Amino acid sequence: MNIFFKIFIIYFCSYQLLFADLVKGLEAVQSGDFETAAKEFVIEAEKGNSEAQYLLHSMFLDGFGVNKDTNKAISYLKQSAENNHVEAQFIFGTHLLSGRYIEKNEKEAFKWNLKAANNGHLKAAASAGIQYMQGIGVDVNPKEGFEWHLKAAIQGLKESQYMLGAIYQFGIGTEIDYFESLKWIKSAAQNNHQQAIQRLQSLGISIKIDDDVIGREYLEKAEVAIYIKEYDIAVEELQKAADLNNINAQYQLGFMNLTGQGIKVNFLEAKKWFLLAANNGDAQAQFNLGMMYVNGDGVPQDIVEATKWFLITKSTDETKEQGIIKSLAPGMSTEQTTEAEKLAENWLLERKQ
Repeated sequence: MNIFFKIFIIYFCSYQLLFADLVKGLEAVQSGDFETAAKEFVIEAEKGNSEAQYLLHSMFLDGFGVNKDTNKAISYLKQSAENNHVEAQFIFGTHLLSGRYIEKNEKEAFKWNLKAANNGHLKAAASAGIQYMQGIGVDVNPKEGFEWHLKAAIQGLKESQYMLGAIYQFGIGTEIDYFESLKWIKSAAQNNHQQAIQRLQSLGISIKIDDDVIGREYLEKAEVAIYIKEYDIAVEELQKAADLNNINAQYQLGFMNLTGQGIKVNFLEAKKWFLLAANNGDAQAQFNLGMMYVNGDGVPQDIVEATKWFLITKSTDETKEQGIIKSLAPGMSTEQTTEAEKLAENWLLERKQ
C-alpha cells in the first residue's frame, strides 16, 4: 500500500469529526470496501475537497478500489495541490523534480515546493533550500537557500540541521561560523541523523547535550578547535574544563590520548581520563575502559576487569554495551564471571552512597 495512503487513512480514521464530508468513504475503508470508498471520495473530490482528491491520488496510484491509473492519480494530486493541500503540493513538486509519474519540470517543481514551504511544510522548505543552493529550476541564490534550511532546522528537520553544518562550515549564503556549524551537526545527531552521528563519533565529540554548566564554555571552544583541527587549543581548553570536572571534557581527553587524535597516543593518560569520566557516569568512557582491558592497551589484559566495566556500562546505558558481555562469556570460568559481577555490583553500590 502506498505510504501516503496508509498515513492518511490512519489519520482520517482517527479524526473523522474533522473530515465530516469524508465519513462515508472512511467507513468504507474501515470495512475494507475500497470500491465504495473510491466512489464516495470521487463525489467529494468533484466538489473540490482537497483531502478526497489527495486520497484518490493514492488510490489510483496503487489501484485500491479502482483500476491503477497513473494519469488520474497525478490529475487528482494536482487538483489537491491547487486547492492548497500542503502535502499534495510537496508530493507534486517532488514528482516534478524527479520526473516520476510525470514529465520532469524543475521550474514547476520549485514553484510547488515553495508553495508548500510557505504553507509550513518542512521537507518542502529543505527542498526549496537545495534548489536555491544548486540553481535547480531557479537562479542560484545561496542566501535564500540558507534561509529556508534555517527555517526547517529550527523546527526540527534533521536533514536541514545537518545541511546547516556544511553551510556554516563553508560560508554558503552566510558567514563562516564553526560554532554554529558544530551546533547544528550536534542537533542533527540528537535527532538520530546517522551521518551526523558518525561524523561526531569520528571526532570523539559527544552527541549528547552537555549538562555540565561548569566548564561548558571551555568545552565548547575545545570542540570547535577539534572540529577545525586546532588540537593544541583543543587540549588546552579541554584541560581547563576537565579540571573543573566536566565529564565530556574528561572523555574527550581520553579519546584523544587513546586514538592519537592531534596528539601522540598515550594509553596511561587515556585510562586516567576515561576513569574520571567513567566514575562520573559516562557510559562510553566505561565501555572504552572495558575495551582497553580486553586489548591490553596500556593495561594488563584482564577479562574480569573488562567484564566489570561492560556490566557497569550496561547499567548506565544498555545500548552502549553492544552485547559484548555475551561474546566474552564462553571464555570465562564461573569464578571469573562471579568475580566480575561482584566488582561491578560493588562499584554501583559505592556510587549510590
